[in-house]
Amino acid sequence: MALADKASEGERLMIRILEANGNAKPKEALEYSEELVAKFPGDERAHFLLGTAYFGRQDYDRRSRSSRNPFDHPTFSGAYNLLATATAGRKYDDAEQAFKK
Repeated sequence: MALADKASEGERLMIRILEANGNAKPKEALEYSEELVAKFPGDERAHFLLGTAYFGRQDYDRRSRSSRNPFDHPTFSGAYNLLATATAGRKYDDAEQAFKK
């Protein structure tokens, strides 16, 4: 946090998300994640962080929809892993496909 002012706007938001998560402030982390996606809608990392915030709230349907953008980047494995984990208990076939990718 001490060096956050030297980072870009997107990086500062990511730092704030991580800080909020680390300090058990999930609502704040969600708000920063939504802001990050609004400002950087094409960034797979932003969508991934928003998806992670929804996952942490056990809002699996919103999590699945929010992480669709990262799938435009087939080498961004974090999105596939989170999708598979989120759907494993409810949609086994979807989860299996996500894990395979």
